[in-house]
Parts: sequence; structure tokens; C-alpha cells
Amino acid sequence: MHQKLFSAPGLETGGLAVHPGPAIGCVWELGIIDFERRAWIEHVLAPADGPDLERYFARTLNGVV
Repeated sequence: MHQKLFSAPGLETGGLAVHPGPAIGCVWELGIIDFERRAWIEHVLAPADGPDLERYFARTLNGVV
């Protein structure tokens, strides 16, 4: 999975840009990343008859993260 991190200096919100160096995700994102990983495995990697992208893109996460 490829992820781009956007950041801005200080508390500025108008200057978001792709973060210039290596970064690590926030702990609060881990639930969402796990959901995405499981959906990818279930609908794209695991099906014997090939990827089901329609079902993959139809998945939603409903819950508290």
C-alpha cells in the first residue's frame, strides 16, 4: 500500500504539501489501515476466480476508530 503524507509548517493549514522526508503514520490511523488491508486481501488477493474490485470499492468502515 502506498501512502502520501501531507504536512504544513506549524499550525498553518493553507500550505499543505507532500511531506519531504520519511514519516510514520499516526496510531489513530491503524484501525483504518487494518480495515483496508483486510478488504484488499478478501476481495483482491484471495478470490480463486480473480479480484473483485467492485466489492472491494464498495466496502465501508462503520465504527469508532
